[in-house]
Amino acid sequence: DVPSAGLDVGVGFEVGFFSLDLEGRAELPTESAALGGLVRTSVYLGSLVPCFHYGVFSGCLDVGTGALRTEGEGFAMSRYVTSWIWQAGARVGVEVPIGEVFRLRAHAALASSINRVTLILEDGTVVWHTPDVWLRITVGAAVVF
Repeated sequence: DVPSAGLDVGVGFEVGFFSLDLEGRAELPTESAALGGLVRTSVYLGSLVPCFHYGVFSGCLDVGTGALRTEGEGFAMSRYVTSWIWQAGARVGVEVPIGEVFRLRAHAALASSINRVTLILEDGTVVWHTPDVWLRITVGAAVVF
């Protein structure tokens, strides 16, 4: 699997030790060589993320849905497909306050596709499928109102 980069944007609220965020993620396309061709993928997700906080640490669930865009290139019949995907996972993080309004955030998430997307050649050969489990590491900032 190939690392990818993307952008997360979210809004949410926090009450005591609990927070609930609604997040959007767009990943830049990545490319993987597969059976003499090339598979290009990109992901666009919306997620609901409930978290529990203890000091600067957090533990969260992450359930999301969105579009997986895939494209085959260099195969006998290459095409572009957009598939609906669902994902679920968990993450742990740290959030450090910087003054009254800003926070630096970092988290590591393990997630899995609830529905697997598979790219198959005309002869039935599987050239790519969504990973069973993936790791996502995110570093960013937050503004608190």
